[in-house]
Amino acid sequence: KNVIDVSVDYGATPQWVNRTDDDGARIQQAIADSCNPASNKYGFTVFIPHGEFGVFRPLDLLGCGRVLGSGTQSTALAPPYSDGGCWPNASVSAPGANGAMIVSTEDARGSMWSPIVSDLSLYTGTACPFVDLAAGRDMLLRDVGVSIESSRVPPPMLRAAAYTPPAVGPQDPYVALRNKVSGKFYGLPLDGIFGGEHADSGGPLHVLILVANTSGAGGGAIHFYQPSTEHLVNDKQVLVTNCSDVHFHAWKYESSLNEPNGGPTDSGSLVRIVASSGVSSFGGSGNYKLFNSSIPMIDLRGSQNISLLAMVRKGAWNEPTTGLKWLTDTDVSMPGYHALLLYHGVQ
Repeated sequence: KNVIDVSVDYGATPQWVNRTDDDGARIQQAIADSCNPASNKYGFTVFIPHGEFGVFRPLDLLGCGRVLGSGTQSTALAPPYSDGGCWPNASVSAPGANGAMIVSTEDARGSMWSPIVSDLSLYTGTACPFVDLAAGRDMLLRDVGVSIESSRVPPPMLRAAAYTPPAVGPQDPYVALRNKVSGKFYGLPLDGIFGGEHADSGGPLHVLILVANTSGAGGGAIHFYQPSTEHLVNDKQVLVTNCSDVHFHAWKYESSLNEPNGGPTDSGSLVRIVASSGVSSFGGSGNYKLFNSSIPMIDLRGSQNISLLAMVRKGAWNEPTTGLKWLTDTDVSMPGYHALLLYHGVQ
């Protein structure tokens, strides 16, 4: 059958069987065996059945693991903390910072398999990333639900106590694709309670999606299909830096929930593209309010061959009547008072 059931074959237990054990260790062993040419489980798909499973550390796909749940409303992974902390793990911002729930590092043995993550949900805290993928060619991620815990959201059944938000603002991206990763990423639903009038804007890498340093390393393109990026309070919601061949299709976006009060995060950029080439977006829409005339909706810096086609936004009645910008580039500034954006820049 070429399928590993982590409960039947490795002893992982949903919360109604045991809510305190480390199911992540069993799931990780299943992934490692599926990526090991010496294992009789090599090349198998790892199946996580119905239930909530506690994971005590990031799950590493090792650049090749294929992990399937039984549905976003059926299979859930969550760290069983109750004090608002995340596990320590080297991440994109600094060693020892908050590690993502699912990571992918390069396995020295290599693999002929492309990673897959599908049909499950990830629960974590306000400051804790969901996904940080640094290796995996032609990866497929689809139907992965995400949800943050906060004082306003009841904890999942796994938790012994309500989640307490950390005192320090978030520092890491919720989803990071970097270095040697490529593939297709469908329907990332980053539209939960990430912002609001009183939210902390966090650090410079605290974005909904970060794509970094993939130029020439991953051996392929990165495609986002129907991503939903909404409500993050920061100076940008998505950051693409030092990359090539990155594409967004049918993008759904919304600005932060902040009301204008004269601050720098009244309205941040939807996306900042830095030192990159061959980046495109085809089709996009949403309620995107612009209040800050110094921050464009799309911020291009030192990039070339950028195509932004059929992007629309619905503004707010109380936006400033002058100075707003759809887009700024090295020598181009496009005013934000048109409903439709069509742009192709070659430098």
